[in-house]
Amino acid sequence: MKNLFISYELAVKLRKKEFSEPCFGYYNAEMRISSPGVLGLQSGLKNYNDTLFVRAWRNGPPEDIISAPLYQQVIDWFRETHDIDIWARGFPITKNRKRYEPIIYQRSTMTDDCDTFDTDYSSEDYYVALTGGLEEALKLI
Repeated sequence: MKNLFISYELAVKLRKKEFSEPCFGYYNAEMRISSPGVLGLQSGLKNYNDTLFVRAWRNGPPEDIISAPLYQQVIDWFRETHDIDIWARGFPITKNRKRYEPIIYQRSTMTDDCDTFDTDYSSEDYYVALTGGLEEALKLI
């Protein structure tokens, strides 16, 4: 399940680009993923529904807490907020192996072709290729 969440490093970059969607998880000070309820309890709140906790997080997490979104959530955010589509395309290498490369398509600036970044981000690991696509998409906003 760890592969479903983006890395801490990418989460920090997204925060700088004003990603502020509610998430299932957040990176705490030790760069570990925790739920909002666990982080609230660690802060001394009695329970997740504590009024102070809910009010404090209404406009996003505190400065020392970084959102840990799912890959799909970030892909949706790019598409809905910045008109950028991102995916990883797989190519067979052998019968049992694939190689993936990220594809980025920004409808407002593209013609008929998509940008591919196979030189730097091509990988046999789907999530490595997808992360490369997200890194390149961040440069477009």
